[in-house]
Amino acid sequence: MTVMTFALSVHRTTTTDPLARPLLDELAHEYTTRYGSALARRVLTVLEREAAARGYSRLCLTTGPRQPEAKGLYLASGYRPLFDVSADPESIGPLPFEKFLETPRP
Repeated sequence: MTVMTFALSVHRTTTTDPLARPLLDELAHEYTTRYGSALARRVLTVLEREAAARGYSRLCLTTGPRQPEAKGLYLASGYRPLFDVSADPESIGPLPFEKFLETPRP
């Protein structure tokens, strides 16, 4: 029997690290693919509720041009695109969205 051992090292990185970018993109894709939009929608709902409870009246979110799932989620969740949706996303860069929140009444 052959036993294989592996060493794993973890390094702190940022989203702007060019060496980390492909891995971060793949993790985002895997998360969306594995857990689907139902979980993403629930997370977004909690984010909106918490923001409103803390007095925020508007949320601004961005996604990348190669994240059509996120773009679809934001549009389906009532976010207004702050860009021309008919334009090629690659020509725009980051895709900004906004949504005005209903503030809870005491």
